[in-house]
Amino acid sequence: MDYSGLGKYTDIYQDEIEQIEKKTENLKDMERTIYANVLVILTVFVALFSFITTNLSLLSSSADTAQFLIYNFVMLGCISFLVALLNGVVSFAKSHWIPWIASIVSFLIAIVLFFMK
Repeated sequence: MDYSGLGKYTDIYQDEIEQIEKKTENLKDMERTIYANVLVILTVFVALFSFITTNLSLLSSSADTAQFLIYNFVMLGCISFLVALLNGVVSFAKSHWIPWIASIVSFLIAIVLFFMK
């Protein structure tokens, strides 16, 4: 009795193995997308509540327009910096430089307004 060659099932199950590997990759992509969406939602909530609390505290302390602008541009710079970092980690956007540019411009405007005051 010759049993050689009976354990070679790779030719028979090759299509099924490829389908399972594709489904595994699809699940990994879906998991990454879900995590990315959760991070984006958290970033939006952080931005919203930061702007609200900052502006309310400035309003209660009767700040002038220059202070409002400085604080809001600093907040915008911080939030765009957070979005840029998130974009680097998740990398779901096509252009990676736009959030960095927005962050730098916001900080520069805040610095210029601060020294003009």
